[in-house]
Amino acid sequence: MSTIVTGRKRTFHAKLVSVEWDKGASWISADGLFASGEVFTEALPHGGTHFILILHYQPQGLTEICHDLLGLVHRRMRDSVVRLKGQLDHQWSMMMAAPGGHATA
Repeated sequence: MSTIVTGRKRTFHAKLVSVEWDKGASWISADGLFASGEVFTEALPHGGTHFILILHYQPQGLTEICHDLLGLVHRRMRDSVVRLKGQLDHQWSMMMAAPGGHATA
């Protein structure tokens, strides 16, 4: 996983802590940066799946701490997740548009 924080690309090498295939997973960074998170899934009543992402990140250094206090770190992380969602939505729609494309929940 990577994002850009205060103009620098941050890459987190994650180690899975727990996985429940029908509910979600949690992870923690494996490279010394304080980052962790959880991803949960929830079936929607009319089909489809709702994903919930919780991300924890400890700013590194004075610049990141200041940016965090201004809400810029949160905004940048959120923007990275929104880009990921867009990529996943695009790949999903391409898969569904392919001949014989179908999915199961």
